[in-house]
Amino acid sequence: MAIRKESDLCTLFGSGYAGLGLNPDNLLCVYLPFPEGQYNTAAEKQHFFRPLLQRLNALPGVVAATEGTDLPPFGGILSEIGIPGKTHSEKWESLIELCSEGYFQTLGVRTLRGRPLSEAEVNDARKVAVVNETFVKKFFGQEDPIGRLLQMNMVEGERNLSAKDPSFEVVGLVADVKNQGIQQPAMPEVFVPYTVTGDYGRSILVRTSK
Repeated sequence: MAIRKESDLCTLFGSGYAGLGLNPDNLLCVYLPFPEGQYNTAAEKQHFFRPLLQRLNALPGVVAATEGTDLPPFGGILSEIGIPGKTHSEKWESLIELCSEGYFQTLGVRTLRGRPLSEAEVNDARKVAVVNETFVKKFFGQEDPIGRLLQMNMVEGERNLSAKDPSFEVVGLVADVKNQGIQQPAMPEVFVPYTVTGDYGRSILVRTSK
C-alpha cells in the first residue's frame, strides 16, 4: 500500500505545481493493490469500496473521500474512443478514470457545465460520463457535449463489465487536471463510474480538514 500526501509534491516541484488543476492541501492518496484472485469483479470491488468510503467519510476531520483509478498528476487508462455521428481519419484516444461520486469535490476540481457523477449512478453502474476541457476542445469543438454519447473500447468486451454496451452519455464537463505529469499539458480524459468494470487498479483519495 502506497500513501502519498499531495501537498508534499508542491515542495518537490515548486511553483510548477500551481497549475495542476486541483487543490493539493490536506489531500492524501492511497494505492490499494488487491491480493491476487480477490476482488476481481465489479460487484466485489463495489462491495469493498462502498462500506470503506462510508467509514472514511464518517471519520472526524475527513472532509471528503473517493475512489479513483490512478493518483494525479499521473492517471487514466488509455482508450480509443468514438463519438456517434463524427468521422475522423486519425485514431482518437482519451484517458479514462474509473471513480466514485465525490471525486471532483475531493480533489477540488471545478465543474464547468452539467454535473458530476451521482451516488445512484455509481451504485447502479450506469453508463454516464464526465469529460474534461481538453476532451471537449479536441473532439467537440464549439458543440455542447452534454447529452452526447461516447464509445470507449477500454470497456468493450471487458470480462467484468457489468453491461457490454460501450456507449456512455456525457452528463458533465470539468476543468482540466494534469494527467501526464507536472510538465505536460492535460490529455483528453473521461470519468466514469468505477462500478462498470472490476478490472484495473484502484486508489483511495481523502481530503482532511487539516
